[in-house]
Amino acid sequence: MRHLALGLALGCAASPALAQDDPAAELDALSQQTATSAGGMVLARNQGENGDLLGALATIDRVLIAEPAAKPALLLRAQMLCQIDDRQGGSAQLARLKKRDFPKADWTRASAACAKPRPSAANAAETSSDPASQTPPKQRKTRWPPPGF
Repeated sequence: MRHLALGLALGCAASPALAQDDPAAELDALSQQTATSAGGMVLARNQGENGDLLGALATIDRVLIAEPAAKPALLLRAQMLCQIDDRQGGSAQLARLKKRDFPKADWTRASAACAKPRPSAANAAETSSDPASQTPPKQRKTRWPPPGF
């Protein structure tokens, strides 16, 4: 229950369209918009398109609380996780879904979000101009004491 309250609070705080003076009114409006999984999906997509990825994730989680097997919500959640740079979580969620269960455009969008390459530590060090961030050169191992000593 605590997670639900936190998700509701995050969704309200992160959604400018729901910003009102009365917190109870905000929760009522949010509850009405997410009363159905279809309504929750529309709200989550709008939040994601407006850059409110955390609000969209909170909305998707509310949809999944009400309907845990909602495949479109699971796919959108995987996509959003990858977009907030949780590619491991998003990819794991995507791996549990079947491509044939979704429209091609939705699957492509989600898998593309999870497939974007992250800069590796080696590439980041090479492209950085900060000497402190570059990896030091490999040093030879020295035997001690030296032979013949």
